[in-house]
Amino acid sequence: MRWLGNLAAAAVMGIALYFAVCWAGEALRVFTSPTYGLDEFAESQEVFGIGRALALHGSGLFRAAAFLGAFRLVGALAFALYAAGRVRAFLLGKPCAYEMLEAALTLVVLLSFVTLLAAVLEESGSLLRANGLQLLLAAAAAIFNIIEREARAAPSPATAGTGALQASAGRGRRLLQSIPLRALWRLAPVRAVAAALDAFVRRWSDDLGAPVAGEPRHPA
Repeated sequence: MRWLGNLAAAAVMGIALYFAVCWAGEALRVFTSPTYGLDEFAESQEVFGIGRALALHGSGLFRAAAFLGAFRLVGALAFALYAAGRVRAFLLGKPCAYEMLEAALTLVVLLSFVTLLAAVLEESGSLLRANGLQLLLAAAAAIFNIIEREARAAPSPATAGTGALQASAGRGRRLLQSIPLRALWRLAPVRAVAAALDAFVRRWSDDLGAPVAGEPRHPA
């Protein structure tokens, strides 16, 4: 299942880079425009939709545009920090932290709901499609993130097999040591079989690199 985790990680990384670049570009457009981007009607319909919902006029529209630009800038920084942390964790061979990704996806969901409301008020199909796509990408990133974490946490087949073998051996020992079978356990042949079983389990665990819990590894 490791390949599935790698595939999910690549998908999440791609979505994070998309939002980092896209939102940073939109924030740059807002803060480099003397009218906070309101002169471009096709790209500022969400501001006018929010203004209609909140009854904003004049300077209120400029404040709304500046707020959306700052919101996207924070989201772009969050996605960029996640991507940088991901690369750093890969180079150092450490597990990746997912808190920054979860915070960034929360920002996407919040902004998507606001802009979808603006798209409905403005009756803009293009704005509805654009923000609906971003919401779907955020949902996909969340799903891929869950898939990756489950795949990373899943034990390998060899380790899982060793764990099952150790559990079975432990249940067998407890059964032999139970009250009805104590007399049988005192017999030398039965104890010899149990000792041989323990030795087999330890040797199997050593070969697979998973020692029996609570026991030191024995050299071959």
